[in-house]
Amino acid sequence: MTKQFWRTLFYSLNWRQLSFTLLSVGCVFVNGAIAEKAVEAKPTEQVLVAEANNLEPRGKALFDAGQFSQAAEVLLVAVKRYQQRGDRVGEAIALSNLALVYEQLGQWPQANQAIERSLEFLEGQSSPETARVLAQVLNTDGQLQLSQGQAQLALKAWQRSEEIFSQINDAEAVTRSRVNQAQALQSMGQYRRSIKTLKEITADLAEQPDSLTEVVAQRSLGEALRVAGELTDAREILGKSVVKAERLGLVKEKAAAQLSLGNVLRAEGENDSKQLQAALNIYEQLVSESGESQVQALLNQFSLLVQMRQFSQAEALWPQVSVSLQQLPLSRSSIFAYLNVVHSLSRLQTSSLDTIVERGRLLKKALMYAKTIKDRRAESYALGALGALYEETKQWSEAERLTQQAMRKANNDPEIVFRWQWQLGRLQKVQGNRVKAIDAYKGAVQSLKLLRKDLIAVNPEVQFSFRDNVEPIHRQLVDLLLDVKEEQPSTGNLEAARITIESLQLAELDNFFREACLDINPVVIDEIDPKAAVIYPIILPNRIAVIASLPGRKLRFYSTQVSNSKVKRTVDRFRLSLGQSNSSSYLSLSQQIYDWLVLPTAKDLEKSEAETLVFVLDGVLRNIPMSALNDGKKYLVEKYAISIAPGLQLVKPKKFQLNKARILTAGLSESVQGFSALPYVKSELNLIDDLLDSKSLRNKAFTRLSLQKEINNLPFTVLHLATHGQFSSKLEDTFLLTWQGKINAYQLSDVLRQSELRQFGAIELLVLSACETAVGDSKAALGLAGISTRSGARSTLATLWQVNDQATSILIGKFYKNLHQGNLSKAEALRQAQLSIIKNPAYRKHPYFWAAYILAGNWL
Repeated sequence: MTKQFWRTLFYSLNWRQLSFTLLSVGCVFVNGAIAEKAVEAKPTEQVLVAEANNLEPRGKALFDAGQFSQAAEVLLVAVKRYQQRGDRVGEAIALSNLALVYEQLGQWPQANQAIERSLEFLEGQSSPETARVLAQVLNTDGQLQLSQGQAQLALKAWQRSEEIFSQINDAEAVTRSRVNQAQALQSMGQYRRSIKTLKEITADLAEQPDSLTEVVAQRSLGEALRVAGELTDAREILGKSVVKAERLGLVKEKAAAQLSLGNVLRAEGENDSKQLQAALNIYEQLVSESGESQVQALLNQFSLLVQMRQFSQAEALWPQVSVSLQQLPLSRSSIFAYLNVVHSLSRLQTSSLDTIVERGRLLKKALMYAKTIKDRRAESYALGALGALYEETKQWSEAERLTQQAMRKANNDPEIVFRWQWQLGRLQKVQGNRVKAIDAYKGAVQSLKLLRKDLIAVNPEVQFSFRDNVEPIHRQLVDLLLDVKEEQPSTGNLEAARITIESLQLAELDNFFREACLDINPVVIDEIDPKAAVIYPIILPNRIAVIASLPGRKLRFYSTQVSNSKVKRTVDRFRLSLGQSNSSSYLSLSQQIYDWLVLPTAKDLEKSEAETLVFVLDGVLRNIPMSALNDGKKYLVEKYAISIAPGLQLVKPKKFQLNKARILTAGLSESVQGFSALPYVKSELNLIDDLLDSKSLRNKAFTRLSLQKEINNLPFTVLHLATHGQFSSKLEDTFLLTWQGKINAYQLSDVLRQSELRQFGAIELLVLSACETAVGDSKAALGLAGISTRSGARSTLATLWQVNDQATSILIGKFYKNLHQGNLSKAEALRQAQLSIIKNPAYRKHPYFWAAYILAGNWL
């Protein structure tokens, strides 16, 4: 468990906290030329002016050469000279520059004092010259605040500098201040706002000659796009930043852009090992060069070697890494550099290095640094990480003490505190304090709910965090709630477990769409449908737990001992056999899964007289149709109407009447874009057109724009799309095909929501015919759930695999006729249609022909 902690705590911090100053523009030595007086100076004053004006260029030269102590000595003399001649503006400029030097030396009290004095001297000055100096000093103040983790204060400083530069009509300086504000927004986690701002800036700068500001803006945009998961766009914009920096001879900025580009390639490497090697090559190149990016590149090289399991190379690099860490100036960036190295050391497999001792030493130093600069956030991370180290060495009481301290330092910030609540829960559990453990886990889950908008599973970093962080917290809480010696947990614990697993479903969908975009609408099942039972199968490490909500009864709990790996293996084999019409292995596998999920509840279901089963499925179970489960005599669909739901929190109950519906159909029967023809699509759509009032878009007429136009113009309540499509756990791999190309999940949901936005009301039924789940993707059906919920459609009928076209045509026709002719729910209409295929001797009762169709969402 503790090893998992080290992966999850620092992975999302990796690379991100090492380069604040490199992204800031305009935070350079302020020019002291305006400190000269226009009036004639006396001889003594002339000497002082000359001395002061000569000292500042010397200080800048020493600063640029990395000789910060010497630069501080020179600038202190300059400050004294300006004091002697009573030049407050000159003194303010020297103090601002001195603050930058103190930043590099890690002398934060002195840096803060210097910048405060500088601002104090300039406030209230009214001339345009001093206004410009004030704006430049505010830029420096913003950089210092951001380096100390005070993003809000940095943002305010840069907003003020923008306002002043705007008043004196310095357009280029205004742009620099806006770029810096975008960086502050990123530090605050507001990546979408930052991206919007930076896209506007880079678009404007593209019309102007190449400049340092444009190079830095492009790099900042690339960083934000990486964190937002838009890796292709990030790679493209960072490539431009590298090229322009080289063209302008900006060596430092080119290296910084290359470093960011390496980080993008590393993120892409989650799915492509070649990109990992490309990232490693960039880091190695930067390490071989001198410059500000050298240390950061070295740390990234070390962590990437560990990630790639090249342990001997990483171990050989360790002495150089250790020395480089000591050279970092005291700042928030250096603290997180220490934490990230600790993370890498926790994964390094070595016999010659005592990583526990080394990690303890580094964490204590990081904690000391955090206390020095009074960064409570960084202090919380360091304390919590120390607690995890003590947890790893089974020193429970000390681990708990440090974790409690970390929670107090977190100031109830849910982004941090959920980690320590989780850690505290683990510590309480291992010490046998089950009740306290449950309370701690509940706190962690509640904190995660507050973080919905920040849990945008964007790139591999965040997906990694979700897989190894968000998901385990929920599952471990459910395991605790249901881990009782008596036959039935308390009603309160069962309800808590049900809500927790639904929260996990919601978090997964947020993760899929990379934003908290789903409305929560808790409902009571008996109020929706008194003849429906809801079944929650939950996959836990060594068992399948089933919570059942039966009509008119309290929640019931059932449990079957079976390993997680066996469940996955059995489900995968079942799914594979269903997609092959000549396979006979499906039946025994179907019965095995039935025994796990339904058999424990079978007798109670019969007594409850339930007519519809609503499954809130977990994990890999979402990839298989519940209708095809078999008790040895009958398929489940022969007994019950069946629907699936991501969770009752997302269901919007409403009775549906097809005879009052307006239908839009669209489909491809011809081969296009390299996809095969679907000849039975024509007859499928003809059946709908003959039966109901519908508008149809076929083949060349079916494009994204034509679909959007029709939805914008008329209040369709049913949308039927008969086309190739794929559902995947990855947003970018989930799509539907049109004549001109693919519509991804985002685009489709945006198109479909236009109906609701135009006050036509939500689409009642979305039918996705001829789609399939991605091969080898254990959570592929998440794409279906994502489209179903984010589109705003109350119900979605879709296929898990491509079905024999003729069988599809028959089933779809029966489904619509059942809805049109009788007072049937959508779930019952589908059931009757599937039964017609089961009874048809041409299809030999094989589930391949009828079980692919699943109904998601509102079943009424």
